[in-house]
Amino acid sequence: MIMMLVLVLGTSWAMVGAITQASRNTLRAQRQTGEALKLAKDALLGYLAQQALSSNVPGSFPCPEAANSIGTTNEGMKTNACSTLPVVGRLPWKTLGIDKPLDGAGEALWYVVGTGVRVAPINYSTTGSLTVDGTANAAVALIIAPGAALNSLSSTSTAPSPCTKRAQSAGRIASTLNAADFLECGNATLSSFTTSRSDGWGNDRAVMITSSELLSAIEGAVADRIQRFVAPILNGTANSTDGWYQNVSFSNWGIKFFPYASAWGDPTANAWCGNFGVFEGLLPIASGEVTTGTTCSARWTSASVSQVSGSGTFTAGSCAATDQLISCSFSYSGTPVLKMTATAPNVAMGFRTLPLSGDVTATPASGYTVNAPTGSIIAGGGGQIDVQITMANKPTSGPGTVSIRHPADSILLNTSTVSNPDLAWFINNKWQRYTYYAISPAVTANPSGTCTSADVTNCLTLTNAEAGTGNVNNKRLVLILSGRPLSGKSQPSSNLSDYFELQNDQTSTAGDREFQRNTISTIFNDRPAVCPFQRQTTGLANVLCN
Repeated sequence: MIMMLVLVLGTSWAMVGAITQASRNTLRAQRQTGEALKLAKDALLGYLAQQALSSNVPGSFPCPEAANSIGTTNEGMKTNACSTLPVVGRLPWKTLGIDKPLDGAGEALWYVVGTGVRVAPINYSTTGSLTVDGTANAAVALIIAPGAALNSLSSTSTAPSPCTKRAQSAGRIASTLNAADFLECGNATLSSFTTSRSDGWGNDRAVMITSSELLSAIEGAVADRIQRFVAPILNGTANSTDGWYQNVSFSNWGIKFFPYASAWGDPTANAWCGNFGVFEGLLPIASGEVTTGTTCSARWTSASVSQVSGSGTFTAGSCAATDQLISCSFSYSGTPVLKMTATAPNVAMGFRTLPLSGDVTATPASGYTVNAPTGSIIAGGGGQIDVQITMANKPTSGPGTVSIRHPADSILLNTSTVSNPDLAWFINNKWQRYTYYAISPAVTANPSGTCTSADVTNCLTLTNAEAGTGNVNNKRLVLILSGRPLSGKSQPSSNLSDYFELQNDQTSTAGDREFQRNTISTIFNDRPAVCPFQRQTTGLANVLCN
């Protein structure tokens, strides 16, 4: 009996030891899986944050690696395109800049990219498209640890929907991988995803990436690009040849101007055309190259031509506009010097280009000369162009015309990422819907007061800015990125306070012109960009917008 007792105790001890070791192995595998998923998620969010500094689509997820890349130099690299979404494939770990993460079963991680996070627009309206654990729109992407291969073909039970019976082992060594040989049920069919199952029909473990996590990763970079590129580009209209000139008392040449703001309203329904006399609201980015009669058309509506000097005869005719230009007809002889005057609405309500000599043509088609056009702003924010043309010699009286192309949009409104990369990403992704636009009254087409380093009476003010960013009260331009809706707020909305915090909720016509930069928190997440602005680096001031 003593020997029997010793044998039983020894056997029990061995069984307990085996169970304990199995438990240890299971816990070790689970821990490795969890660490691999965390590493992959952190790396993917870091990749998105870094790419947001330069990408045409900040927040665009990389495609998975190709199904046939195993064992090739492309293993671990993202594919260049994945047009059908959602899409599943191996995690592109090389692209993310990490070593190949393996789960507790020694398997590489898989990765699902949802719709809406591959192409523009990606912004604060971006939501999850993947249903996870029964919750709709729960995630924008998913990272999955496949676990050990399962063989459910021998099961006598009926597979629960959306699971199917499959022997996964053989497919895991195929040259072209099939997601069903690694992932089970909805995770393989891209229908409804689960982070784990307890019924034996699947052993995947997954972590989600939510839209909030995506936006947290990129919004700092978006705000930085608005300060480094968007604000200086808009500010540059005051220094370049691309723009009309500010008019003093509607008669004399002044400096270039900022267009008036589009009065605040629901950004998803706003016309984006500036409103005369409005200094704060939304960016006036509506095109002026539109059909006559629409809200922001800046096409010529009237014109005239007269003789101002020269020799010969001149008899004025009529003027008429076409889709491309406005033309005035006349008859003449000799070499008269003519002046053509044309007027257009809404020139001060958006970003427009001053016509150049090459935009003016005349007939007869050779021998005439054109002076550089001069432009001015007229009452109500319209524009007037005056141009002199010395006609080619005509010995006897005959017909002639002078034509001028309709005012063109500024290159700022060109959404091509090739010709205008530093602003196109902003407009193409509709970040203007979440950006407040404010200008000093002194830098409009019809200026009020001054805003200079010597006289800041009508400048904007930015308080709580970091040390070394320049004076607080000399700002001509303020752009504020709204951040995601805070608690109790909802978007889209016509209510300004649903976007911007109390300190930055200015009225669209007569705000106090004072804005604030504060620490990002649960009660404040506005991110202002301003001009002038400088950035202090290692004791030196790097001017970004002067």
